[in-house]
Amino acid sequence: PWPYGDMPVLVATSRPLPPSASALPHVKAVGGKIEDMVRAAREAAGGKNVYVDGGSLVRQCMDSGVVDRVTVSLVPVVLGKGVSLFGGVERRRQMKTVGHRSIGG
Repeated sequence: PWPYGDMPVLVATSRPLPPSASALPHVKAVGGKIEDMVRAAREAAGGKNVYVDGGSLVRQCMDSGVVDRVTVSLVPVVLGKGVSLFGGVERRRQMKTVGHRSIGG
């Protein structure tokens, strides 16, 4: 089952989505400048929060200044070596922890 219900999902990509994506009417491909993609996501969210995922996309959003809140999920690496979440971010920001929780541990 699709876990996001009717929530709009925008996929940042320079390629068309595969034909199988047509079964998911709320999924749409977007591309272009990061500011334009974030603007489209905010419009699709109708004033609700926008969740950005993927290391490269997160770094681009942070560098362009469109991020106002960061939620970090720490997950143990079982396979591979893991990827640095903030590695390569050029625009440093002051952050503070506003809360935390442990799930099933």
